[in-house]
Amino acid sequence: MVSFQPNPEWFKGPYAHLWKPHADKVKVLYDELIKHFPILTDSIRVGLGADSDKLIRIPPHQKDEPDLDVYHEYKLLCHIEISGSDKVRVPPSDIWLRPGKITLGVEKEKQGEPYWFYMVYPNNICVFRATEAGPYLTNTVTVSPYGKREVYSKIPHTASQSKDFLFQWIEEQIP
Repeated sequence: MVSFQPNPEWFKGPYAHLWKPHADKVKVLYDELIKHFPILTDSIRVGLGADSDKLIRIPPHQKDEPDLDVYHEYKLLCHIEISGSDKVRVPPSDIWLRPGKITLGVEKEKQGEPYWFYMVYPNNICVFRATEAGPYLTNTVTVSPYGKREVYSKIPHTASQSKDFLFQWIEEQIP
C-alpha cells in the first residue's frame, strides 16, 4: 500500500511572488523598531528566511517560527510574526491567519514568551497577541487562493489594536 506523502515544497510555485513583498514588510518593521528604539540596535533577530525573496529549505521544526525576535540586554522581549494581505481591507474584513501560526504563538505565550502578530493591510496595520487569537483557532474557513486548499482561522478585526499599541508595549518592557 502506498501512503500519501505531501510535497513539502508545494508553496514554491504559487507563493514565490509573495516572498519579496513579505521580506519588504519585515524590513520596514525592523527599521521602524530600530528608529523608534535605538537601544534595540543589534538586538533584533530576523527569522530564517524572513528577509529573503529566495526559497530557503527551512527545517520542519522551524517552519512557523516568527519573523522577528526582539531582545533587550539578552532577555527576550517578544516574538513578532508579520503577515497580512495586499488585497484584503481590514476592517471591514476579518483577519485570516494559519492555525499553525496561532498554535505556535499560544505555545510560546504559555512558556512566558510574548508573541505578537503584526498584520499589514493596504488600509491598516493590526496587531494582537497570540493569546487573543487563540479563542478563534477553530473558527476556520477553507479557501484556495493560489490553487491549493488552505485552512485559515478567522479573527474579528475588533480583536486587534493599532501598531502604536505594540510599540507602546515594547517601550514599557525596556527599563
